[in-house]
Amino acid sequence: MVPVNTGVINAEIYLNDNPECDEGFIVTYVPVSDLPPHRAMCTENVYYTRAGDNFVTMEHYMLEDAFGRRQKPKLKIYYELREGASKGNERSLYVLIGIENVGKYLAARPAIRIKPGKDLGITFSSTKFIECYNLEPITQSTERNLNSDYFFAGGINDTVHPYTCLDVTSMTPTVDWVRRDELIRKAATDSILSFEYEVYAEGCTPENGEVKITAEDIMDLLRILKRKAAD
Repeated sequence: MVPVNTGVINAEIYLNDNPECDEGFIVTYVPVSDLPPHRAMCTENVYYTRAGDNFVTMEHYMLEDAFGRRQKPKLKIYYELREGASKGNERSLYVLIGIENVGKYLAARPAIRIKPGKDLGITFSSTKFIECYNLEPITQSTERNLNSDYFFAGGINDTVHPYTCLDVTSMTPTVDWVRRDELIRKAATDSILSFEYEVYAEGCTPENGEVKITAEDIMDLLRILKRKAAD
């Protein structure tokens, strides 16, 4: 097979689980590859594709499509709880949000859509309408998304390199999420902070999902001991 797919596994299955009968089946597992297509190095040295329960020689247009699936980045959400500046006994925290490329190839023109849940909102600054790093906030064009979803996008010169993260923006919770007594109460009721997201880049499949942050996660960050919950 060229190029080599090192994850291929062949397994023997004997009739009645009896290796001595010399009858049975061969099962082959072929994992997803970053370098399709793969050519069968047998007598003909050609490319095959599965068609139902059979294999047929690939046509030219099939090969074009297969080579077009190469070199795609793989994106996921990146987020990190961080403690903010403190004033006296007042604590603060924020959630840093970005795009992570866990694939082998560049992610060009990255973008992310964020929809905060209850008690969590995008950070605003005195110098910029929305706190943003690396990617620019894009005004929403529909009433459904306005003031609920936030969209950040990059241009032709913006990329997320393989195995790196690109910081995009930050979100802050309401003040009760940093108060010790309130956090202890929220932990007892399994309260969470959450936000939904979609991440995009040129030529790759969008990724979407929901992130949930527990009260205990915040207590760990702010070094609030859980054993004091009974105080």
